[in-house]
Order: sequence, then structure tokens, then C-alpha cells
Amino acid sequence: MSNKLFVTCTREELSSVFRTLADALEGTPSTDGTIPSLEAFRKLKIGIKDEYGQVSLKLKFRTDLGDIDAPECACGGAQKDGKPSYKSLKKRMRSSFKAVYQAVHAGQLPPDTAVEAFIGESRLMVQYPGFGDEYYAAYDKAVDDFVLAWERRDLAALHGCVDALNHLKTDCHQRYK
Repeated sequence: MSNKLFVTCTREELSSVFRTLADALEGTPSTDGTIPSLEAFRKLKIGIKDEYGQVSLKLKFRTDLGDIDAPECACGGAQKDGKPSYKSLKKRMRSSFKAVYQAVHAGQLPPDTAVEAFIGESRLMVQYPGFGDEYYAAYDKAVDDFVLAWERRDLAALHGCVDALNHLKTDCHQRYK
């Protein structure tokens, strides 16, 4: 769920607002209740405008993780089989794969949470018929190779696996988008 918060203050008070925001990011909401705990934020966007000495701070934040845990279809109802909507799953996969891809290409091991999410989402994705079924066997094999490289913490092998997964994704999306 996305939330918006507006704070109006003077330029001098802005540093205090940022200190309160820093506390909220560490899990402590503001004492006046205007800024909730943001410890579990997924997305955070801050916009600041100085309009004739009056500073307007707009904070947009999202704390939910999508419908992986609470499956719903686009119409708002639950899927018959209990799986999340394909669109939602693909959004989640885009995020987890991006984190994995960027870390590996920066020469670092990706975060465990991103890898675990990507693997789980990949295993779920291939259960949806009609979205590139002929790619699913090759994709599953590429994910298996990725898992092995991840378990060995072999960065060079991970790099090759990530590139192979990206190639498969690109081929499939060119055909099915």
C-alpha cells in the first residue's frame, strides 16, 4: 500500500524533520505521530520545495510486499489456485532479478534475500500456462545452475548464470510482450 505524507516547515526546521525521518527509518515513529515507523519500507520517495521561505516536504512510501503473501487477481478477488496474479509476480521478479543482476555485475555477491526471492518467484512463474511455456524447461535448468553457483558462492559462475537467465528472459519477452 502506498502512503503520502506532507510536512510544511521553515528552512530552519527542515534539519529537525530529517532527524525525525532518520529515527522513523530506524523504527521509531515521530512523537507527534505525523511520521510512522518506516523501518520496513519497500519504496521511499522524498520531494522538497522551498516556496518563499515555506518548505514543503512530500514523503511517499510503500511498506507492503505485493500480493505474494495475499494473492489477488487484477479484479481484486483471490485467484482460484491461490497463486498471486501473474502481473504482480512479474513485478516482484523484476525487482529481485535487478538486485541480483546489479550486484553480480558489480563483482559482489547479491543479498541473500534477493536471491531467495528470485528463486522462489522463478519456481512459481513457470507454473503459469500460456506465458512462454516452451521456455520454461530451459529457464528451470538455468535457475538450477544459478542455485548451484549461489550455493558455492562462485561469483564467476553466478555471472554466467545471470547472463544466461537474462538472455532467456529477453528472448521470451520479445516473443510474448
